[in-house]
Amino acid sequence: MLAFHTFLEYRQYELNVEFWDFHFSQGSYEQLQKNEKNKAKKYSDAFRTFINREDEEFAHARDNMRYLNSTRRGAPSVSLFGMCLSGALSDGALKVIEKLAMIKCPTPPTEDNPCGTLSYLPARDQWAELQILKILQTMVDAGAIPLKSGIAVCSTNAKRQLPTAHAVEAGEAGPSDFSQIPRWET
Repeated sequence: MLAFHTFLEYRQYELNVEFWDFHFSQGSYEQLQKNEKNKAKKYSDAFRTFINREDEEFAHARDNMRYLNSTRRGAPSVSLFGMCLSGALSDGALKVIEKLAMIKCPTPPTEDNPCGTLSYLPARDQWAELQILKILQTMVDAGAIPLKSGIAVCSTNAKRQLPTAHAVEAGEAGPSDFSQIPRWET
């Protein structure tokens, strides 16, 4: 609690509080989006419960939160970054990457980019694309080891020969040595 109160004392610097939530979904992309909406609602409800409390213990903390995030009436900005195991990123994740790209490649005028040029736009896109590729590569690397070990376990327990009940006899194959699809005579 002391750390929380110490953090809130930084109100003199006119900071905004932002919370980042990284989460994974084992389901589909639709399930990932649903989970993200549920998480956003839970954060909103939790903050509303905190800010509406009447106790004196956290009155000073609530006052500091209202000051730190005055444009959102005290609510911290919550950035949700979700990914499903298939590699799809949530809408929140793409918003986070877009926000970081805007910080990395700001809108002119800057020292590197004088007013009137649009070179910051492709630079943002390229930077964001590179970050997405890095995230996906990390996920592939993290998932490859368990998959490889799972494949090894399956291959040691699997039969070495496939059943041959469906095999075509040598003389029954067509001229190209492949089974022919029966055709209906008209």
